[in-house]
Amino acid sequence: MRHDRVFPAHPDQIATIRDWASSVLPEWLPPAKFDDVRLVLTELATNSCLHSTSPCIHISIATRPGRLAVTVRDFGPRTTTAAAPPGDDPLAENGRGQKIVYALARRVWRRSRHGGQATTAVLHLPRRPR
Repeated sequence: MRHDRVFPAHPDQIATIRDWASSVLPEWLPPAKFDDVRLVLTELATNSCLHSTSPCIHISIATRPGRLAVTVRDFGPRTTTAAAPPGDDPLAENGRGQKIVYALARRVWRRSRHGGQATTAVLHLPRRPR
């Protein structure tokens, strides 16, 4: 199952994006996994809002057996250089959100598309209860 929606690329939209995600996530997700997905989405959407000149961002949440993919795509050039995977400096001013995403996701990748960037994080899902 896949859900897609476009939001204005503004930090004040993050709560609205989280609420939308809550409404489309499978009801059977355990509470901890539900929170993980919302946290990863929050971090990816915030990065897109803060580091791109795009007027909007496209959010996609797709589930398949055993996994859930969250993709955030923007449509504008970067205002900052794309960060490398997070390092180990606990006092670093930037990259904490990225560190969270890498810790919670099974796999994370970025790709440039049509002048913007798409970031996808794939999380492991437990088996659906019968």
